[in-house]
Amino acid sequence: MEKKIQYKFLGFDMDFTLLKYGPIPRFHRFIFDCFSRSIVEECGWSELYREITDEELKIGLHFITIDYDNGMLLKISQHKEIMKAFIGFREVKEEELMEIYG
Repeated sequence: MEKKIQYKFLGFDMDFTLLKYGPIPRFHRFIFDCFSRSIVEECGWSELYREITDEELKIGLHFITIDYDNGMLLKISQHKEIMKAFIGFREVKEEELMEIYG
């Protein structure tokens, strides 16, 4: 019997890898497509979350952590501090982050 693994976080690290990804914008699109398919099909989010322009995708995927429990994308610094957080395209205010993460 195959055991299904449950994850709380999903991350991609393209800085320290042994693989060559090819054109980075295409790989960023791949990451977004995988993530958006997951939240729509497995978490029941709206199909609207599968739509993004290439310009919107340039917001940046470096140091992005996905918090499935709170539905947020977190941009993390190298020092493990939250630099920005988004629910969809709405930036989460610092007060709200403090309530959730302390």
